[in-house]
Amino acid sequence: MHHERARLLQIEYILYDLVGITLAFFLSYWVRDSLLASYLGRLYPLPSYFWILAVALVSVPIIFSLLGHYEVESPLEEDNPLRSSAQRLLKGIALEYVLFSVLVFSLKLHYVSRLLLLLFFATALLLLAVIRAAWWPRLSRLASKEPRRLLVAGSGGNALEFASFLSRKSRVGTRVIGFITERASEVDWLQGLPVLGTVKEAETVLSRHSIDEVLVAVPERNLRRVGPLLQLCQRKKITARLACDFLPRGSARPYLEQLEGVPLLTFATTPKDADLLALKRISRERGEDPDESTNQSARLILIETMPFAQVVLTSP
Repeated sequence: MHHERARLLQIEYILYDLVGITLAFFLSYWVRDSLLASYLGRLYPLPSYFWILAVALVSVPIIFSLLGHYEVESPLEEDNPLRSSAQRLLKGIALEYVLFSVLVFSLKLHYVSRLLLLLFFATALLLLAVIRAAWWPRLSRLASKEPRRLLVAGSGGNALEFASFLSRKSRVGTRVIGFITERASEVDWLQGLPVLGTVKEAETVLSRHSIDEVLVAVPERNLRRVGPLLQLCQRKKITARLACDFLPRGSARPYLEQLEGVPLLTFATTPKDADLLALKRISRERGEDPDESTNQSARLILIETMPFAQVVLTSP
């Protein structure tokens, strides 16, 4: 039920964005062709630019989805979700503007006003920001009325700490309903929450209670015991999260890969991007500092693309 509601919210979110994009297109054309016509001349008839709207209505939801705009059901929100949403919105609109500018420049579509594109995406940025500001309170109300029901697997200090944090952070829209422990517990309650059973009894617990997510927070020595629990969550289509707090914390960013179906948790300080990795390898072979060489290459790319950017930004 919760996943169906989240799916409907995502569809609603996308429809609002499509409405905002459509309004931004017609408004920007009116501003450029009417208010600025005496200074820059008239544009071609409106139907000549409908392809811009059509491409935007397809590409904007795709890019925004890749940037995580429509993730409405994750309980592990950022510390400042509104700021994060604004940053993703700005990044998505900037990518759209760059893609359209490259498309117009590459296809030599001289009749397309660069100023029209700039007005289009600037107006879209403003309208979509307003839509998100108006939509956020509704999402918060829905999350508070029907929070995600989370079960904590574990009874140690880490499990209690996670449960306490998620219970305090009410804006997340998550309700911790209880614990399942690695072995039979001598107490029926932990931190005011019921102990519903053991990990071995997980299937019975999940059948009796409506669970949206399971957070596994057990000591490293007990990890082998939770394998069947993770498989059970997969069969029941329940999101399972594994707390890896037993691993060293550092500046390396973890990400998940697979090798022959085996999950690999990778920690890397080097970039994942193939081009940046190639630059680092070349700099090492030349005896240069990899980071400084990469920075110099980035500056060189920026200098080489400045003439193109000037054409895009100064064209009428």
